Amino acid sequence: MVDDSASARGALEELLADVGGIVVLGGADSGEEALARLAELKADLVVMDWSMPGMDGVEATARIRHEFPGTRVVGWTATDEPVLHDAFVNAGAEAVFVKEEVGPLLRYLAGLAVTS
Repeated sequence: MVDDSASARGALEELLADVGGIVVLGGADSGEEALARLAELKADLVVMDWSMPGMDGVEATARIRHEFPGTRVVGWTATDEPVLHDAFVNAGAEAVFVKEEVGPLLRYLAGLAVTS
């Protein structure tokens, strides 16, 4: 999971611990770090924040989809702006969720874990 807020990453990781079939391999606090970590971790899925210093989540998503085409990306952002959600999807994210409403994200990820 990629988010410049360590507390947001930690909170989501705690919630994901209760979702069967999900194993959190690691976290990153920037798009650049995500690309470097992904090369070593070989994750199947990345939960990506939008607003981070340096490379934002939309650009990082596009780079991940290009450099690691087998890795799925799900956007996770504090912003509920349709333009941002469209940018995430256009960059290759398969879905985008708002941080304040974590339930839909957890249900979506649980569904992915069941079908994988």
